[in-house]
Amino acid sequence: MKPTSRFFPVFSPLEGGSPVLMIQDYRWWTDNEREILNWMVANLPRGIEHQQGMVLTFDDDKQRMMFLLRWA
Repeated sequence: MKPTSRFFPVFSPLEGGSPVLMIQDYRWWTDNEREILNWMVANLPRGIEHQQGMVLTFDDDKQRMMFLLRWA
């Protein structure tokens, strides 16, 4: 069954309520991973360190919105 969305937005209870995206569509992620990681290196302050398994962490809502505008 194909997910209806690529990501599920939440706020992390562990990192002071920082914005988080949970990757739902793992197939889409693996198909586009290299390009996504290159974008993260070019546009996010911690580059690919924002990815932790199937979770993407962000320092603020602006970073998460930039990511979603490009990849959602």
